Amino acid sequence: SARRGQSRRHGAMGELLLWVFLGTSSALSALCFVAHELLRRSLRGEKHTTSWLLRALAVARYTFMWYSMSIFLVLFNKVFISRWRVPGQESRGFHYPLSITLLHMTLKVVLTRCWQAYTGTRIEPLGFQLTAQAAIPIGVATAADVSLSNLSTLLVTVTAYTVVKSSAVLWIYMWGVLFRLEELRANTSASLLVMVAGLVLATVTDADFSLVGCLVVLAATVLSGLRWGLTQVLCRESDQCRHNSLVTLYHFAPYGAMAMLPVFLVLERDIFSSPVWSSPAVTLEFLGGIFASGIVAFLLIFAEVELVQSTSSLTLGVLGQLKEVTQILLSMVVFSDRLTWMGALGVGVSIVGAVGSSSR
Repeated sequence: SARRGQSRRHGAMGELLLWVFLGTSSALSALCFVAHELLRRSLRGEKHTTSWLLRALAVARYTFMWYSMSIFLVLFNKVFISRWRVPGQESRGFHYPLSITLLHMTLKVVLTRCWQAYTGTRIEPLGFQLTAQAAIPIGVATAADVSLSNLSTLLVTVTAYTVVKSSAVLWIYMWGVLFRLEELRANTSASLLVMVAGLVLATVTDADFSLVGCLVVLAATVLSGLRWGLTQVLCRESDQCRHNSLVTLYHFAPYGAMAMLPVFLVLERDIFSSPVWSSPAVTLEFLGGIFASGIVAFLLIFAEVELVQSTSSLTLGVLGQLKEVTQILLSMVVFSDRLTWMGALGVGVSIVGAVGSSSR
């Protein structure tokens, strides 16, 4: 009884901490947005020495937005996929991660089309070559990345997920070199090798280490680097995509949904007979959760595209290191995830390597 009460208090404190962090990062994003707009209007039509501040505020507002949306989505998926209690189901959780991905990708398609119809924006066609080389691979890689990330919540802790995901900067750099977005530098490569060593140390010393789970997260991370490298290519080749993130989403979102549909029909078509349709109340709770998390996922990918446009895919990966540390700390409080001192050392080494890789 005492242990149960202590666990309940721990959970309540973790939930409070989560909402405080999300509220703080969202408020900082809003403040940066207001400051950016006020400064932009005051400098309209003028060249001013504070233009660097305008760009910094633009990057900051999307960085804080990315932090809050990303961390919220990871923690929400962990609760929804692993712990949601469905009446009539023996085990806890919603065991259809591919269905969540398909619904989220479909929602992105609907939202971008609604935006285009509402604003009357004329979308310029990309052409066959750019569509085949960038838009389609981005959509497919995004769907696969999100699907594997959702699946991994059934296999690993949030801490293990975050540690492996922190290697994204390595894969972004490798894809960047392949796509000629980044130069192959000896010091950057050495820093990334240090980061990998820290990652391996943190992963294999995890108290709840799962090889299969870590491989699933690793595959998602490789695909994450691919899609952001290709997003930078798309923004480089298309003027409209370079200046409007929603246009970028408009082009690749349909291919992500189309790629998910056959996989969903093969692996998760039994969702139509699952307990989530057992009563209107359960169905409404399910659809409400999917819609809310879908809006968050849309804002998340919008912020990511904006950051790629404003900086680079490699910078996005380096900025992600701070997010990963915050995510680990939150998961330890909210989900009671364990991180050994060797694991903590590995995370520290990985972050040092990632920061070093950003030095030019």
